[in-house]
Amino acid sequence: MDANMHRLPEKSISRTKFLVALADVVSHLTSMDGLTRMKKIE
Repeated sequence: MDANMHRLPEKSISRTKFLVALADVVSHLTSMDGLTRMKKIE
């Protein structure tokens, strides 16, 4: 039980880091997509 308790925070931290990285990539892609659309309009 105690060993499992020590593993849980590690997984949640790595999952949070992954989600933050994923959100960063998605926001970067959407901003790039917005820029290409603006360029097409011009």
